[in-house]
Amino acid sequence: MKIEKAILAVITTNQSKVSGGAPIFYCNDAKESAKVAANLEAITMGLRIPSRMRCTSL
Repeated sequence: MKIEKAILAVITTNQSKVSGGAPIFYCNDAKESAKVAANLEAITMGLRIPSRMRCTSL
């Protein structure tokens, strides 16, 4: 398998488990984590984000 594109960031619901130099996105729950991940992917890939997937906490 060849990885052609990658987003290097951390998305977590547990602030005590992460630290470091990568961008870190703290979320309240798994549903919000999924929305943040989808938004990051869409932003970096230049895709339109469906309104149901938009995360208002960014």
